Amino acid sequence: MAVYCIIGGGGFIGLNLARDLSASGGFVRTYGRPCPFRADLPVGDHRVGEFDDTGRLAAAVEGCDVVYHLIGPTSLPDAERLETGQRDTVLRQTLRLLDLARRGAFRRLVFLSSGGTVYGVTDGRPVAEDAPQWPICSYGVGKLAIERHLHVHHVLHGLDYRIARVSNPFGPYQRGAKGQGVVAALIEHGLRGTTFPLLGDGRIVRDYVPVGDVVMALRRLGDYDGEARVFNIGSGTGRSLTDMIGLVEQTIGRRIAVDRRAGRALDVPVNVLDIGRARSQLGWSPEVPLEDGLRLTADWVRAAISEGPVREQAAG
Repeated sequence: MAVYCIIGGGGFIGLNLARDLSASGGFVRTYGRPCPFRADLPVGDHRVGEFDDTGRLAAAVEGCDVVYHLIGPTSLPDAERLETGQRDTVLRQTLRLLDLARRGAFRRLVFLSSGGTVYGVTDGRPVAEDAPQWPICSYGVGKLAIERHLHVHHVLHGLDYRIARVSNPFGPYQRGAKGQGVVAALIEHGLRGTTFPLLGDGRIVRDYVPVGDVVMALRRLGDYDGEARVFNIGSGTGRSLTDMIGLVEQTIGRRIAVDRRAGRALDVPVNVLDIGRARSQLGWSPEVPLEDGLRLTADWVRAAISEGPVREQAAG
């Protein structure tokens, strides 16, 4: 039986991944801050601790076949607001995690990077993994710095790693009020009848991918033994924010009021990922239709709202 540790396992992607790995028969250990949806976490070994608590972290990853590193700021603005020392915390502690790998604590590391930010401004066409990487926000810089250290540890110490550059994931357990994703935020504002703050003119284009497809890609990366290290994970299709507002309105059957505000300098105009490498090397392709992903997300947000204050506090 494979043994997994998900660092950040109580978060949006981590919780979905934990549920999937557990259902597939793996032994799953999660590590991180208390999970707001603890009752939905299908693992008995949920260890609470901060990422910079090296002792607890070391105990959590010891003896694991695959460690998933999902820790980072929850949003782009969060990363910009952090003081310099706080921004460096994730990088410093990641280096300690890599030291644990060098000492044989675990076999493989799968790192959740950001396909939406590490490339920076592109020419609008789907961007492949070997394209230039010039992020224009601290979030992307932090992710790229960790990627480079993974490469160094591979060359010098034989680190077995894989990187998932994920585009814009959405799905159940994503909390719109926490800035975790525009899809969840749109759904929540629409269902509550509140106003969505639209930054810019709505023409920015992003690559939206349901979390179920992301989880499948992460599972494949845990098993993949080919030579490639970095993989774009997205839908391969770009959609404008205006288009997404319309699709969410169709999904929930309600109009969404918007408050138009100035755009942000940290938002690139277009980001769409070329997922050809994942198709050919991992045998992975997105399988969840966008409409189905939106419906699953809306159902979860609707249930979170209807279940009352406790569930709403966790969700928001």
